[in-house]
Amino acid sequence: QNAIQGNIIYGNAQQGIFIGFSNRDKVSNDNLISNNVIYGNGRYAEKPALGGEYGIALWNTDTSIIEYNEIFGHNAGPRGHGISLTWSKGNFINNNDIHDNRYGITVNRQALDNYLAANVIYDNEVGVSLFNAGLTETLVNFNQFRSEERRVGKECRSRWSPYH
Repeated sequence: QNAIQGNIIYGNAQQGIFIGFSNRDKVSNDNLISNNVIYGNGRYAEKPALGGEYGIALWNTDTSIIEYNEIFGHNAGPRGHGISLTWSKGNFINNNDIHDNRYGITVNRQALDNYLAANVIYDNEVGVSLFNAGLTETLVNFNQFRSEERRVGKECRSRWSPYH
């Protein structure tokens, strides 16, 4: 269990915050990421071998909470994500201010049963992307979307019900 709270995180080479493992046999559980300002990470996003632009990236991370953060400015390269969940399940993402990223929140690669609620998501190219997110449900409820070209990119069998 990790707690990352009350920080200003910016200008890192890849992710502002990364929790997890690339090995799918290992899982990080019960983390808290709260009350941070996270912006302008992924300075080397134009070099794919070095990763992408991520404010927060969870890989193989379950039952964690991401709340009350401001996440912005991950939009210079093709893979700019405010929050990205990969092979992660049962996470609760709520009450975040997510703006000026290429993707506000991305749920992908078998990220299962996650709950996205009460976030303010605006001025991103895509507000929420449910890309290849698996066959169980990710619930997107009571979020405020403004100014996105696409509010929710839905490419899986997940439920969503945006609240405006």
